Amino acid sequence: MSSFIAYTLIKHVHITLALASVTLFCVRFYMSLNYPANLTKTWARVLPHCIDTLLLSLGIYLMVTMKLWPSEQPWLLVKLCALVVYIVLGSVAIKYGKTVKVKKVAGAFALLTYGYMINVALSHQPLVIL
Repeated sequence: MSSFIAYTLIKHVHITLALASVTLFCVRFYMSLNYPANLTKTWARVLPHCIDTLLLSLGIYLMVTMKLWPSEQPWLLVKLCALVVYIVLGSVAIKYGKTVKVKKVAGAFALLTYGYMINVALSHQPLVIL
């Protein structure tokens, strides 16, 4: 397989996993607000971590393959920082938020952060405004 085909395939799998990840976030967020007991189901606890691990692994693979380092590419550094913010907000929205209002606000900001990461990834510009 040529390196271009391999890169294209991995990039598309990475994008697909990103969409699966945010879809699962939305499902789990909805469940946390309406059916919190369902969050204890095995698929709700395990599947998101599997998808996110593959997503991050492929992202690192693409970064190393293309020799794109966060120290040299501001957009990549901003995207990685936004990823940390997304994870923290998502954790508050699904698990650690004490009230429904806190969960809803954290969930909304998590989705805005996700949208920002997508915009940065597509534009390679760290100052993209939604």
